[in-house]
Amino acid sequence: MAGIIKVNQYQDFNGNTLFTSDGNGNLTTQNIMKPAFFVVLSADQTISDDTETKVQFDTVKFDTDSAFDNTTNYRFTVPSGKAGKYQVFGAITLSSTSNSTLDVVHTKIYKNGSAENISHGVFRNNYLKQVTQLIDVTLDLADGDYLELYGYIDVTSGTPFFDAGTAGGALKSTSFGAYRIGS
Repeated sequence: MAGIIKVNQYQDFNGNTLFTSDGNGNLTTQNIMKPAFFVVLSADQTISDDTETKVQFDTVKFDTDSAFDNTTNYRFTVPSGKAGKYQVFGAITLSSTSNSTLDVVHTKIYKNGSAENISHGVFRNNYLKQVTQLIDVTLDLADGDYLELYGYIDVTSGTPFFDAGTAGGALKSTSFGAYRIGS
């Protein structure tokens, strides 16, 4: 024998809504994957050689809680009440204006102004003009913690820069994002 239960809202014992239905079969679940943000670099960013530099992400693709500052500090700050585990990812295309010049490059996620114990990638090669590094890490973040993406290039000649990607197109090769995966 089959049974049918018709409700528009499911709650736990404390009255917290677990999910709702709009009556047409569409469910709205908890917003556990929020806050979330994704930002890109809209134009190439020239940087100094042999200097760790923060990427100045100026274009917000989405930011559910308005927690990414894309005008001054270029960082994501965990909003009040949104502490938890976050999946954090970034990509930087590190380039030089000259061929065969990249000596050492690396990409780091900074937490609260420090890269200590945070994921990073290192690449060494004297025969490339450009390399893209991807970085991905799960972090425990408290209210008020902030995240930034940094890159470093040591070149033998030319001017180093963070490559924004296709000019005027949708493809952006330098990007940064995160989303909450739980408490």
